[in-house]
Amino acid sequence: GVGGYQKELLKNFQSISQRNKKLQQVIDELNKQIQVKELYQQEVINSENKFKSLFKASRDGILLLDENARVLEANPALLEMSGYSFKDLSKINIFEIVSLEFRNNAQELFKKLIQGNLFPDAEIEIIRKDGQHVIVELSSNLIISDQQLRVLSSLRNITTRKQYENDKFN
Repeated sequence: GVGGYQKELLKNFQSISQRNKKLQQVIDELNKQIQVKELYQQEVINSENKFKSLFKASRDGILLLDENARVLEANPALLEMSGYSFKDLSKINIFEIVSLEFRNNAQELFKKLIQGNLFPDAEIEIIRKDGQHVIVELSSNLIISDQQLRVLSSLRNITTRKQYENDKFN
């Protein structure tokens, strides 16, 4: 009677107590995983912020292009160098601002880079929106972002240096 009932209650209580301990262990583990994930997310945010700061603060022009040479990102230095707004650049193929004399070579180098070849640094001339010619040193690398091929390019304005060299050696 009563003794068997008490034993059964005690057994049920112990079983519930063990399940509660197991549940608490699972909850503790999940909380630990959440903390790790939150730390990781904060690290990603910090890393993105560093990248954005470098991107914006760079005195060199920086471009992120898709595999069709469309502008996905352009930093303020590139916009200033080219005289174009981001909106203008995002509507065109980047080779449209490369002077005709350099365009075929630049397109060929781009095509080879997309195919996985190294892109040697090159000097090319771009034409600003106002028609002025700017000589730039171009460095590009193939990257994969969001499972997509992207080209990250850095352009350094070397017009003044080139003019100095021409004046000095001519």
